Amino acid sequence: MSGLPSESLKGSSLHCDGAFEKALARAMKFCSQAEKCSFQVRRYLCRCRILSRCLSPEEIESVLDLLVEEGFVDDRRFAMAYASDKMRLFKWGSVKVRNSL
Repeated sequence: MSGLPSESLKGSSLHCDGAFEKALARAMKFCSQAEKCSFQVRRYLCRCRILSRCLSPEEIESVLDLLVEEGFVDDRRFAMAYASDKMRLFKWGSVKVRNSL
């Protein structure tokens, strides 16, 4: 992946150096465990204490944009997998699946 906007990150404390890259790596690992939607990834990044203090909301959105661009996050693919799993494993009907999304 090229073009990471690390130049725009000028963290005031030492632990913030490379925060964008750390957030991207953590989010990639999070997404590789199971299918995730953009809301789940955004919430995960905001709840990481160290990262949320070092990254602005715009930078978190930039991480998310890169994940979407690289195919780690796809809301449509998530919805299809979610619906399939709920219908197959839990015998949910289409109305219940639609309402849960």
